Amino acid sequence: MKIFKVSYWLLSVFLVVVVDACITVRCPGFDVEDKKYISYRVGDKLTYKSDDGNVLTLKITKCYHQEPYAFTTHYPDNICNEDAGYETDTIRFFSIKEQLSSSYSVPFGEDDTGKKVASL
Repeated sequence: MKIFKVSYWLLSVFLVVVVDACITVRCPGFDVEDKKYISYRVGDKLTYKSDDGNVLTLKITKCYHQEPYAFTTHYPDNICNEDAGYETDTIRFFSIKEQLSSSYSVPFGEDDTGKKVASL
């Protein structure tokens, strides 16, 4: 009976620690208003001119960015990822596809209800 009580107590402590260790990580996504990194929008044109007068104009056909998201984890994994980029049409076998990716950690804290969260 004593072994059962000790096992029950250890199991209870373990479950409290594991359940209490759940952390919601909130990632803000890529800020599309910050045009420092991706300044192009669909429909914009990129024009390249060579020294000998050749001109190549490519049109932006696709832009994408990471939307805000959240995930729950039991581990101290508070890493958010951001992706953004654009693609152009293809003219004379030329096209551009640029992708930016970054990862960063977000600080831990508590939300209004006291639940553990990591967010910016």
